[in-house]
Amino acid sequence: SVLQRLLDDQHHMVRAKAVEALVAMHAIMVQEGTDSAGGDGLLEQLKDNGARAGHLNELRQCFGSVLEANKENAPSSGVAEGKVRSQAGRCGPGRAAAPVAPPAAAPSAAEVPALDPHRVYTEAEMGRELEGVVADLTKSVDDWQLRVAALQRIHALALGGGEQFDGFGKGLKGMHEVIGAHIVDLRSQVAKEACRTVGAVAHAMGDGFNSLSDLWIPQLFKQTGNAVVVFSAAADEALVSIVGATGRGYGKMAPLLIKNASAKVPLHRAKALKMLSRALDMWEGAVFDRATEAIETLLKSKLKGG
Repeated sequence: SVLQRLLDDQHHMVRAKAVEALVAMHAIMVQEGTDSAGGDGLLEQLKDNGARAGHLNELRQCFGSVLEANKENAPSSGVAEGKVRSQAGRCGPGRAAAPVAPPAAAPSAAEVPALDPHRVYTEAEMGRELEGVVADLTKSVDDWQLRVAALQRIHALALGGGEQFDGFGKGLKGMHEVIGAHIVDLRSQVAKEACRTVGAVAHAMGDGFNSLSDLWIPQLFKQTGNAVVVFSAAADEALVSIVGATGRGYGKMAPLLIKNASAKVPLHRAKALKMLSRALDMWEGAVFDRATEAIETLLKSKLKGG
């Protein structure tokens, strides 16, 4: 599989992210009662898909030692999805597993204000709402608070069942360049709110987000490589929300995940590989049928050490 090829990647960061993704997957399976602490179920699946014995032995040690480190350092907290830090470079045969960092503190209410759902009842109302949003987003680059409020209105519309109206998805598609510009805005409050809004829209629309799923991927992946954590963390969370918003999968997004997994910059590639591994684990396989050629190209690249 793609994930196993990543374990052989020439860059340490990519290999570490691949192990981290598998450790996170195993932790979730243990929580759900679908695998043992030793990872027998997941390791068997990897073996059936051609994983080498050396990788399996290393992962078995990682699974047990990381869970034990978590148990000793945070006995009541458990292992939260998305918060596992496997520290793959320190985890393996002959190496002691470092304790897993506890989950980061949740943002304060001041940082992430609770939004009330905003409901509309006709297509005409939805159209007027989105026209107002576009106007506020494009009024003045200096009035960042107005732009944040406009992004929050999109979020509130999503919370209020906006996906039930055809005009919601069409309106967002029509303003996708404006929203994309806000994702990469230089002001952290604006960029964070744009990322948060895109993730909320994906969550609200579920499978229906497919038509929009490819629109903001370039900007989100650009931000995941931002050296300023507040930007990269917001983009990471948005991508996780998008990938996790559907069980069926997003056919329009899949090729972009594969494309970004072949990026030349190691950090960019590692982030994309992590998202691709999540998608491969969570989405229906049929979603990747049209991306067979792209996956084949990626595999050949990895086999050549690219």
